[in-house]
Amino acid sequence: MHLPWIERLAIYTDSNYWDTLDAYHYVRLQPLDQSYDLLIVGGEDHKSGQATDTEERHHRLIDWASKRFPKGDIEFTWGGQSMETIDGLAFIGRNPLDADNVYVATGDSGMGNTHGTIAGMLLCDSFSAARIRGRPFIHLHAKHCVR
Repeated sequence: MHLPWIERLAIYTDSNYWDTLDAYHYVRLQPLDQSYDLLIVGGEDHKSGQATDTEERHHRLIDWASKRFPKGDIEFTWGGQSMETIDGLAFIGRNPLDADNVYVATGDSGMGNTHGTIAGMLLCDSFSAARIRGRPFIHLHAKHCVR
């Protein structure tokens, strides 16, 4: 949804917001220009490959957002896979089932912003002297990839 800049300043700080419903919903802003921000609305998640009601989920999100942000216009809709691991920890590190130079960062469970930052730190450390200095969490995620 496009939100006028002046309305954005009155409603939100630059943050992510979500509710605790099941299925949950979230909103965040993406600045477009000096006049408008794009309000990104998401949620209605489901396990990968276990739902066939994508259209209904999009309509529920649109209805939810329209009640809370009536001045916005819908620009796009999309869906994607939210890979979830059994224990909620992302798979980050060398892929033990592949060549020694193949690394993975997956299983974000919808927490891509957080896990992306962690993955950047862990993978960078895997290739640098920090590995030798012994950061205790470097291998935490990689060791649980295969049991």
